[in-house]
Order: sequence, then C-alpha cells, then structure tokens
Amino acid sequence: MSTIQITIDPVGATTVEGQGFTDGSCKTATAPFEAALGGDKDVTDKPEAHVPPAAQQQQQHNTW
Repeated sequence: MSTIQITIDPVGATTVEGQGFTDGSCKTATAPFEAALGGDKDVTDKPEAHVPPAAQQQQQHNTW
C-alpha cells in the first residue's frame, strides 16, 4: 500500500514523504501536495524510487 505523509513542524516547515512507491511514481503522487504547500524545495529520493515495480514485488515475496 502506498501512502503520503505530510508533516508540519512547530515552526511551519513541511515535509511531504511518499511511502511504498517505486519507479519514481512518488514524485507524481506527491507533486500536488508539494505545490499546495509551496513547492518542492529539498527533494531527496529514497533508494526504492529507483527500483522498477516488478523488482520491488519480487523482493517483497522473498522476505523471510
């Protein structure tokens, strides 16, 4: 399951984090939220952003 977590700290700084996305689809999913919150200032890709969806599924099935 893919989710988007939006965090606003006490001074108003925001973080938009996609979880469970692969193959760069996170950027598409989070873009409207980032735009509404003032744009993407500091974008950091997680390692899974570069894993094709089929490879991600294979890794999940092989987990013991």
